[in-house]
Amino acid sequence: MEKIQPKDWIPLIKPHTKPSVARSLRQVADTLLPLLALFYLAHKALSVSLLLALALDFVAALFLVRLFILQHDAGHGSFFPKKWMNDLLGFFAGVLTLVPYHHWQLSHARHHATSGNLDKRGVGDIYTMTLEEYLKATPGERLRYRLYRNPFVMFFLGPIYVFMLSYRLPLGYGSEKPSVRNSVALTNLFLVLLWTGICLGFGLKTLLLVYLPIQYFAGMVGIFLFYVQHQFEDAYWEHDPPLGAPQGRHGGEHLPQAPQGPAVAHREHRLPPHPPPGPQDPQLPPPRGAGEGGPGEGGPHRDPQGRLSHRLRRHAPPRRKAPQTRGLQGGPPPSAGGKRRPRGCIKEGMRRVLVAGNWKMHKTPSEARVWFAELKRLLPPLQSEAAVLPAFPILPVAKEVLAETQVGYGAQDVSAHKEGAYTGEVSARMLSDLGCRYAIVGHSERRRYHGETDALVAEKAKRLLEEGITPILCVGEPLEVREKGEAVPYTLRQLRGSLEGVEPPGPEALVIAYEPVWAIGTGKNATPEDAEAMHQAIRKALAERYGEAFASRVRILYGGSVNPKNFADLLSMPNVDGGLVGGASLELESFLALLRIAG
Repeated sequence: MEKIQPKDWIPLIKPHTKPSVARSLRQVADTLLPLLALFYLAHKALSVSLLLALALDFVAALFLVRLFILQHDAGHGSFFPKKWMNDLLGFFAGVLTLVPYHHWQLSHARHHATSGNLDKRGVGDIYTMTLEEYLKATPGERLRYRLYRNPFVMFFLGPIYVFMLSYRLPLGYGSEKPSVRNSVALTNLFLVLLWTGICLGFGLKTLLLVYLPIQYFAGMVGIFLFYVQHQFEDAYWEHDPPLGAPQGRHGGEHLPQAPQGPAVAHREHRLPPHPPPGPQDPQLPPPRGAGEGGPGEGGPHRDPQGRLSHRLRRHAPPRRKAPQTRGLQGGPPPSAGGKRRPRGCIKEGMRRVLVAGNWKMHKTPSEARVWFAELKRLLPPLQSEAAVLPAFPILPVAKEVLAETQVGYGAQDVSAHKEGAYTGEVSARMLSDLGCRYAIVGHSERRRYHGETDALVAEKAKRLLEEGITPILCVGEPLEVREKGEAVPYTLRQLRGSLEGVEPPGPEALVIAYEPVWAIGTGKNATPEDAEAMHQAIRKALAERYGEAFASRVRILYGGSVNPKNFADLLSMPNVDGGLVGGASLELESFLALLRIAG
């Protein structure tokens, strides 16, 4: 059998990229007429057999699920061409599906802005805890969560609570918008009229043994299909999808604006390593707003890598620009013409991009074990290099869990001594036995709080190289030095002092991390141009010390409030070869986002 190619689907998809009133009305009729017919047949079957009536109830429930799908499309503004048509269908469909239309609209917008993260949230609107939330939960909260996630509770008791009780009781709606409260109240009013009509026209027995079972079965099927859909979606984006769905009118312009703030923090879907070709295909219509200053480059329809997403993005919180800081004085200018090179996992000189997470004094071994296990499960294929640098007690856990993965691990410090009576110290030989690939030396917090000098840092680097461990040597200026315009001379003096007597066997055996002290943990960060200027100066100093060929292959990382919002811009600089990441590496979701950006 001949395999169907992605391009063969284009003629089938293209007619459906714009809503049609006639086609939509036909779909409504194809759904409502069988539903009403099956309801009447089940009513008649009650006098023959209860089992026959329940069987007909289940078939009718499938059409009720289809009606909810139409309600979903109306909520996105993609079913009818006019907003009032979508709202009218959505409201009356909500009466039949027991889901108040405007309340569902707002919660669904929140889903697209937050819960869609399959890496961390798992199952979209079906409530799931993140790893951090579960670990911080009390025993009682964990018990309730485990009961809720039990399949019996989810699929058999869930429909009763979600559809029959939660929307009917006016609990928790006081803080919602008036339109939401009115939608719930008006839907319930129409439901009372509907129930009264069924009792008067068909009898109470039909209400209890036909209408309510249809609702219950529809709830079961709906929750099950929703769960399965997100599992398939998870697997779909795990691979490189051959065809991106056209946007058409599926921009969701009628959905309400989702809330912003700390609660809306998890909003990115798992994405393939390469952009889906769909929206770029000349035979498909362009995405909504393309070339209009909206969902264009860096707009709300693009993920952090700049790729068009198959999901809505307009309800996610807007991407904020990185804070602008004054340029570094005394350093060489950025690359010629000020043009940025496209980011990629391999830089000039065959330098492989490195994303290293410095956990500092965070997480216990048990918390790290859970984090590592989830990272191992969700890790996408990498062409760049990833490393995690946890506290010493966590290193055995890293060795156990990460041994067969692409992720390296290492330490945050090392002793300058080979071995001996040095209480509290950890030697490079010990780290080597644990399988460490990297170790940080000269971090500003060690220099500041523990009085480490350039000479001591150099000794630590030597011990690491003797054991085959790559030192990540940190340099960077404090705020007062930068304000005086002496950032470059200060940093280069620090670099030369920390490399005194250090002779790496090759350029791959040394990593430099430029971390401006004023940017570490403050939320501020140097502009990409500032970072590029300093990295150029560092590479020039390395060339003076080890030669041009050696310097061109040494990786220079940027550190200082690196996060998924600014990492792509930093990586676009020719001499920025990755990031030494602090707080953003503690959250699994943001660390995975950084890895995807790196490629």
